Amino acid sequence: MSVALISQPPPPQHGNRASTSSSGSADLLQALGCPLSPPSTHVHIAASQHPYFNFLLAPNYHPLLAPLASIRRALPHRTLINLLGPLVNPARPSGIVLGVAAPELGPVFARALARDDVIEHALVVCGAEHLDEISIAGETHVWEVKRAHAPLPSSSSSLEPTIREYTIHPSDFGLPVHHLEAVSGGSPTDNSAFLIALLSIHPTPDFVQPICDYVLLNAAALLVVSGLAESWKEGVQKARESIDEMWAWHAFTDFKKFDRGES
Repeated sequence: MSVALISQPPPPQHGNRASTSSSGSADLLQALGCPLSPPSTHVHIAASQHPYFNFLLAPNYHPLLAPLASIRRALPHRTLINLLGPLVNPARPSGIVLGVAAPELGPVFARALARDDVIEHALVVCGAEHLDEISIAGETHVWEVKRAHAPLPSSSSSLEPTIREYTIHPSDFGLPVHHLEAVSGGSPTDNSAFLIALLSIHPTPDFVQPICDYVLLNAAALLVVSGLAESWKEGVQKARESIDEMWAWHAFTDFKKFDRGES
């Protein structure tokens, strides 16, 4: 899982089709009617982005890796590509939430992000269940990378980033715990139905509430990294408001028209 925010241009999600799971982020968007067309080779990423939401399909931006997709799908285990993918976001974001499926990878990824002078604030996360997202079922290990800036007027340059390790829990976000079975994904068609229900029906239906809390949890972390929220709970509040006020739904439908080339 790799989610990123940058102030200008807007936030890009960098993802792919499923290789070691039943449905990847690209599979979900295509089930929702988004063609995910490749950009023109001469167009800079920023120039081809929608104002509210963007998705960068990995094979469109890393063509040398595309031929390996069929091999990855044939293997019954993760490969080095699974590890490299989240680190090669072509938008070079200044803030990122990056998930790893094994806690021993957390410090490695954190040190890699700390070496990138573009990164201002990053969270490397690993759910206690070896989940490459923030877990709604219990604790999540976090490696936080944060770059401070030298105080003016002495210098405007960035200082060396710090890496801090700690754990978080859904209760830190003001959210209840749910079993992972309640938020497990299905086929792209199933997942698209859940997403539509989550974003377009208000109040949130009971059957999708665990998934809603799971989304709020991870969205809150992204809002904190981006500087749009000062705490996990404020991030949840802002994310919930986006869903309740239908802003997230309108952002998605506008992106869908944009990706299709519609006005």
